[in-house]
Amino acid sequence: MGTTLKEQMASYTSKPVYYVEYSSSGCLVDIRINDSSVQKDYNPGAVGGAVITANTAILKSGKQRVTVRLIPYRDDTLITEKEPFTMRIGYKDFMDSSGDEGRPWHWVMEMPPIVMPEEGLPYYEWSGEFEAKVPYQVVGWSDCIDLREIPDIEQRVVAKFNEFRQLYIDGKYDELKRLQHPKYYELAVMLYEDDIEKKHMSDVADGESQDKSGYQPVEDYNLVFYADGRLVPLEKYDKEFEYYHNSALLWYAKKNEDGTAYANSYLLQFGIRKGTNELVLI
Repeated sequence: MGTTLKEQMASYTSKPVYYVEYSSSGCLVDIRINDSSVQKDYNPGAVGGAVITANTAILKSGKQRVTVRLIPYRDDTLITEKEPFTMRIGYKDFMDSSGDEGRPWHWVMEMPPIVMPEEGLPYYEWSGEFEAKVPYQVVGWSDCIDLREIPDIEQRVVAKFNEFRQLYIDGKYDELKRLQHPKYYELAVMLYEDDIEKKHMSDVADGESQDKSGYQPVEDYNLVFYADGRLVPLEKYDKEFEYYHNSALLWYAKKNEDGTAYANSYLLQFGIRKGTNELVLI
């Protein structure tokens, strides 16, 4: 008999959750761990002290590769801020007592300051490593093939996005649950959650409360590869609302009087496991 999530969580002597803390100004930001997206902030505006969970990019203990890419705002050609970006990575152990001041930080890496030339930079990239120690090991994308070598990968990914869009429109939540379960299970392991049914139920509640006409066509997307070509989503920059979404599967509420609209994006990242030919959620 297999171990349940609750039994697995109960067996841990530590539950470290790793975080990326960063600040940015005058640039768009792409932060990856093991080439898996942790934060892609392609929307203008300064960010101060943002804290992003990183466990979802850590498949097992050991060295973790960090990459930071900075580009100018869309209407600019250069990054000119003297201090456009700072970042450090640390963890909090959720087996520790929270105390009056919360759980203590354990910092494991800090990015060196960027030396900015007076004329600015058209692009900046930095890579580093840190050591992570987690009580779990998941498969994730580690047994997937390089999708960049597949000639018709774009058409296949678009077809998958349209398949999921139709499932949401048709309210076929049992089928969505079947397709999403392996992904949700591994996310629960990485985030020390012991009940993935709550996530499935939340998806159903969200879907039933939304006007089906709000699901947007899968178009004007960006095909982006992550995890050294082993993961692929479709992302989208919405020109009307001037906002970059991490998924081209979008649901929009009706516009407000001021022209804004509430949006919900459905993050879908696909891979093909070795020895198979089917795109599956990772």
